[in-house]
Amino acid sequence: MPDWFSRLGGDLGRVWEQLSAAQKWLVGGITGALIAGLVGVAISVYFVPSGQLLFTDLTESEIREAVRFLKGNGVRYSVRDSDIYVYEDRDKVLMDYSIAHSDKPLGGRRYLKEFSLSRTNAEFNELRMRALEEELADTIQARSDLVDWARVHITEGKEGLFRSTDKKPTASVKVGVVAKELPPEVVMGIQSVVASAVPSLKPADVVVTDQNSRILAGFVELTEEEQLSTEKQKAEVREREKRLQAVNEILTPWVGEGNFRVSAIVKLNFDRKEIKETFRDSNSPFLVEQESEETNEESKESGGIPGTPSNNPDDNQIQGEASKGQATTNTSESQRRKYEPGTLRETHTEVALGKLEEQWISIVVNQIPSDEGGKRTYQARTEQEMTEMANLLKPAVAHIEDGSHHFVLTQAPFDISVAVRAEETVRTRAIRQNVESAAFLIAALFSIIVFLYFLRKVFTAPTPEREPEPELEEERPMEVLHQLGLRELGLKTIGDVAGLSPEEQKIRMIREQIESYAKGDASKFAGILKNWLAE
Repeated sequence: MPDWFSRLGGDLGRVWEQLSAAQKWLVGGITGALIAGLVGVAISVYFVPSGQLLFTDLTESEIREAVRFLKGNGVRYSVRDSDIYVYEDRDKVLMDYSIAHSDKPLGGRRYLKEFSLSRTNAEFNELRMRALEEELADTIQARSDLVDWARVHITEGKEGLFRSTDKKPTASVKVGVVAKELPPEVVMGIQSVVASAVPSLKPADVVVTDQNSRILAGFVELTEEEQLSTEKQKAEVREREKRLQAVNEILTPWVGEGNFRVSAIVKLNFDRKEIKETFRDSNSPFLVEQESEETNEESKESGGIPGTPSNNPDDNQIQGEASKGQATTNTSESQRRKYEPGTLRETHTEVALGKLEEQWISIVVNQIPSDEGGKRTYQARTEQEMTEMANLLKPAVAHIEDGSHHFVLTQAPFDISVAVRAEETVRTRAIRQNVESAAFLIAALFSIIVFLYFLRKVFTAPTPEREPEPELEEERPMEVLHQLGLRELGLKTIGDVAGLSPEEQKIRMIREQIESYAKGDASKFAGILKNWLAE
C-alpha cells in the first residue's frame, strides 16, 4: 500500500474521531446519498435501456393492438401512460408494423408492397406518387423539434399540345407546428425537400400551411411586375442610404453629432428593359444558311447547208458571215441549303438599372448654442458658412442643377439637450444595472465562501479535551503488606548510603520511608510500620 494512501487513511481516521455523533450522522448520510445517486445514474445509463418512442397518444384499443403485434414479433417494449417505447431499431419496427397494418398511413413503402403485375402503368404511377407523399411526410417530421406531423399532397404536371397549355406540377404540405410559429428558413427547407423529389417542381410552387390551414412564409413566385417593383425599392433604398451617409460624414465633424436633421427621397426610372428572345420552330428544321450559284455557257451554230455554194451573187458577199452561224447561251443555277434541328423558344429578360429621375434632399442645421446668464441662446450661422456648407454637400448627394433635383439647406434653433440628457439617463441606468449585478455576484460569492468556511470549521473543530483523572494508588491488603520486603516497598538496600553503619543506614531508610508514607493514607502507614516492626 502506498505511503500517501496510509497517511490519507490516518488523517481521515483522526478527523472522524474528532467529529461528534451528530456530525458523523450528517457526513455519513450525505456521503451515502451521493454514492447511491452516482450508482443509480450509472445503472440507468449503462445497464437500463432508455428506449425509443414508437407511438404516442394511443387509446386503449390501439395499445392492445400494438402490444399484440410487438409480442408476436418478439420485440422488447414498455408502455408508459399512452406511449409505447421499444428497445430495438425503431425504423425497422415501424416499417414492419406499417406493412402489417396497411390501413394505417405509417409509411409509403406499404403502397409499393401492394404492387402486382396485373396493375396498369397509371395505377403503378398513382401508387408511386402516394408512396412518395408518405416518404416525404416522414422525412419532414423525422427527428424534428419544430414539426410534430406532416401530410404531403403532390399534383403531377402534364404536357399539353402546346407549351402554353402545359400544366406544371404543384404540391401542398400541411404540418403540425410544435412552437408558436415556424421560422421562414424552416418553411423554405420543407419547400426545397418536396421540390427536389418531384421533377420540374419549383420550391415556390409548394404551399406550406400549419395545422390551422394558415399559409406559412417561404419561397414565393413573383410576377415580372412584382420583381421589378422589388428591385426598384431596393435600388431606391440603396441610393437614399448612400446620400444620408454622405451628409452624415460631412456634417458630423463640422456641426457636431445631433446638430442636424436630414431627409432624402430618391426616385428611379425602371421603365427601360432589355429583352432578348430567340424563337426556333420545334416541328420543322430551321434554315441557317443558303448558297446560290449560276453558270452561263455560249456556243455558235452554222447558218446554211454545209458545202453548198449559193447561186445568188449577193450571197457571196455575206457567205463568210452566214457560214459562221448564230451564238446561243445556256444558263444553269444550283442552290445549297444548311438546316439545323428546331429548338424551343428561349426568352431572356434583364431589367436595366434605373436612371435617377428625381431626388429631394432637405437638410436643417442647428444654430450655434450658447449659455449666457444661465439661459440658452442661439446665434445664426453666417451666410458665407451656409454657402460653403451647401457647396460641399451638393456634390456628395449627386445634385444636378435642373428641374428634377431639389436641394434645400437651412438653419433653425433646436434644443438637443433633452436628447442628450435622455442618452445620459439611459447610460447611467445601464451603468447602475451593471454595478448592481456585479455587487450581487460579489455578495453571492462572498456568501458561498463564508458558508464553506463555517462548514470547514464545523467539520474540523477539535473536541474538548477531558481532564485527566487522578490515578488512584492500589490499596493492598494488610496481609500482603506483611509479606513485602524493603525492595518491594521501594526502600533502598543496605549499603546504598555511604559513611553509615548498616544498622544506622537501615534506621535512616525506614525513617525516611515512614515520613513519606505518613503524608499519605493512614492504612498504608500502618502497614509499613507493622512490616518494620516485624523485621
